[in-house]
Amino acid sequence: MPLGVEFIDKEVDIGEIIIYGDICNDQTIDTDMTPKIFKSEYDKIKNKNRINVHINSNGGGISAGNAICNILLMSKAETFGYVDGIAASIASVIFQSCKHRIVYENSLIFIHDPIVLVIAYMSAADCYKLAKDLEINKETIVPMYAKRTKISEEKVRKLMAEETLMIGQEAIDLGFADTMEKGNDFKNILDGNKFITNGQAFNTSIFKTFPKDRFVASAIPVIPEPVAIPVNTRLANARERLFNLRKENLV
Repeated sequence: MPLGVEFIDKEVDIGEIIIYGDICNDQTIDTDMTPKIFKSEYDKIKNKNRINVHINSNGGGISAGNAICNILLMSKAETFGYVDGIAASIASVIFQSCKHRIVYENSLIFIHDPIVLVIAYMSAADCYKLAKDLEINKETIVPMYAKRTKISEEKVRKLMAEETLMIGQEAIDLGFADTMEKGNDFKNILDGNKFITNGQAFNTSIFKTFPKDRFVASAIPVIPEPVAIPVNTRLANARERLFNLRKENLV
């Protein structure tokens, strides 16, 4: 079973999928989540009454994320999304595709316009096509945000263009989450341009307005131990094994 995904529990009618890594079409490291992996694991638990989706992800590819969203939207199970650290970019859209959206006091949701890393010589026509493609990708996301938040698509586009970060209750106030739960005391740590939340490292330098001033910088870089939210003892033990395997991939 790939890291970042697990399903449980044969003794209760709850299944679980964990997305603790990048979202992409092709897996390059064990923590990457792809639609193929997600569908494979989802199929093992699709007949459960409840499916928990735990997210701690910087996001990734829009097409891959949208495919995962569609799987969840078609689910007959009651789907519960949890932001165990950060749900950024397309990961925040996956979170919206869950019927019930739960955050914690330190949970982060970060939305922004689609971006792409380009290292190439490009003509004006190439640049225009790229810009158009990014706009098309944005329009695949806007309706989902608007539907779940019940705010206008125009306001959604503005929030994305402004690169909006929401922490805990702010996500509920803006309609990007439903409820807040207690019991997850993970830390958010800033180390230069690297932001670390519940063990997930996030590069803030690629964004223009990420509000680093809202966080206390760490004098000594610290990688906090990921904090799990156990459903039962068996799940807690399974997660502990998973996190121990992930330690070397946290930086």
